[in-house]
Amino acid sequence: QDHVNKDLLFLAAEFGIYFTVNGGQEWIKMTGGLPTISFRDVTIQRRENDLVGASFGRGFYVLDDYTPLREVSNEMLNEEAHLFTPRDGYWYQPKRAVNNMGDDYWSAPNPDFGVTFSYFLKEGLPTQKSERQKKEKEMGDASIPFPGFDAIEAEMMESDPEIVLEIYDDTNMLVQRVKGKN
Repeated sequence: QDHVNKDLLFLAAEFGIYFTVNGGQEWIKMTGGLPTISFRDVTIQRRENDLVGASFGRGFYVLDDYTPLREVSNEMLNEEAHLFTPRDGYWYQPKRAVNNMGDDYWSAPNPDFGVTFSYFLKEGLPTQKSERQKKEKEMGDASIPFPGFDAIEAEMMESDPEIVLEIYDDTNMLVQRVKGKN
């Protein structure tokens, strides 16, 4: 159970890790690189709000900063887009120390400088290819016509959609633009 939102629960199960934002009424399977394997334990690292899952024989997985899940609701999922509240960024000085290189030595890369923005896009930004594939999926088992070489070439030449987050200060002055992922 989350230590801030009592309705946010996590479950280690035979086929993955699940979460609920409504106290257990509806469970959602976590994806995004998490394998469909047996998880034997799940715990929360409270200081950093990380979720740690221990799998059966494969190691452990860490979901860094699950705090955006605290804001998930049915209303939010029906919105076109949602920007989750970011956590504070930390400034630090990287240190490269090479001592105690025995069996007790462990290191990991430092997190990126700055703030991480998490957002939700209901549909994502469409491309010509995704629109064509959507129409083909709606056709079901029917014979799907070949769209033509010109249409395929136009799909290949189309630029990827871009998402740009604009950051403003308290005087409404643009501070920075950050590229996001679709």
